[in-house]
Amino acid sequence: MLSESKSEIEQAVTTSLIISPIALGRAVKHFCHSDASFEILQSTSGKARHCGWSDGGCWILAAAIQQRWGGELYALSRTGSDTQHVVVRLGRVFIDQDGPASSIALIRRFERWEGFFTGSLRLVPFSAIRKGDIPEPEKQVEIIAGICSHFPSPYPPLPRSTASMRDSHQGPS
Repeated sequence: MLSESKSEIEQAVTTSLIISPIALGRAVKHFCHSDASFEILQSTSGKARHCGWSDGGCWILAAAIQQRWGGELYALSRTGSDTQHVVVRLGRVFIDQDGPASSIALIRRFERWEGFFTGSLRLVPFSAIRKGDIPEPEKQVEIIAGICSHFPSPYPPLPRSTASMRDSHQGPS
C-alpha cells in the first residue's frame, strides 16, 4: 500500500528527480547545443555574456547541475592552482557541455581541444579561490529548466520517494 499522498508524490516529482549520470550528461549536451542555451548565456552579466559553455560558461553550467542533481565540482588544471575548465562529477561520470565522460576521456578531449600536451592536465577538486577569470554562476533556474527540457521522452525521471515503490508496489490493497 502506498504510504505517500498524491500531493507528496507530485511534490517529489518536481523537487527530487532521479536520472542516471549518463542520461543527465546527454540532456546537458543537447541543451548546451541549443539556441536556448546560448540565449541564456547572452543574458548573463559581465564576461559570461560573450562566452560559450566551454570557454567561460563552464562554472555556470557545472554549478547549475550541482545545485539540482548534486555531485562535486572538479577543475581541469595544469598545476592544481590554475583552473582551465570546471565540470561536475556524479559518481564516476564527469559532465560538461559535451555530455558524460570518464575522467580520462574528459581530460584527453580537453587537451586536444585546447592544444595542451597529452598528460598535461589533471582533475582536482574545484575551489572558487582558484577560479581565475572564469565567470561566476548565475541564471541557475533557467539552465536547470533548459536541461530538464532535454530529458528523454516519454519516460521522465522517477521521483526519489517513489523509485523503490515502482518495483515493490503490488497494486491497490
